[in-house]
Amino acid sequence: MKNICALFVLLLTLSSAVSAHTTLTASNPGDGEAMEQIPTILELQFSEPVRLVRADLFAVNDGSEREVDISFERTVANEKTQLVPLPDNLGHGNYRVAWSVLGADGHPVSGEFTFSAGVHQGHGGSTGHGSHQGQNHKAATHDSASHNHD
Repeated sequence: MKNICALFVLLLTLSSAVSAHTTLTASNPGDGEAMEQIPTILELQFSEPVRLVRADLFAVNDGSEREVDISFERTVANEKTQLVPLPDNLGHGNYRVAWSVLGADGHPVSGEFTFSAGVHQGHGGSTGHGSHQGQNHKAATHDSASHNHD
């Protein structure tokens, strides 16, 4: 009986580890951050090593969006931290970042978040100079439609 209970606990542990998927744990700029400085690099930190397969940047003004050319190239190496250079001419405004990764388990995960650049803040406001950990990054999704989970 002890062996059956031990096997059951082991199977539960393994199944929960297998069902855990990659999450974006932090970013710089952070989700919803209003920065005084214009960022020169986008930093994405994940819960496990990933391959970044897509990173898009959109300028958002008055409800309309315009894609900003960031000359993104897919990454080959699996890394927990992914860095994406931003263009020198980014400018002041509101931005939306959309990203997609392949986790170590091979499952695609995607999400998005927003930030504002070149925002002057009053006394006591955040300067926007640090990574934001543990934030709720919007719309992180796991694409299971293309995978069979037996």
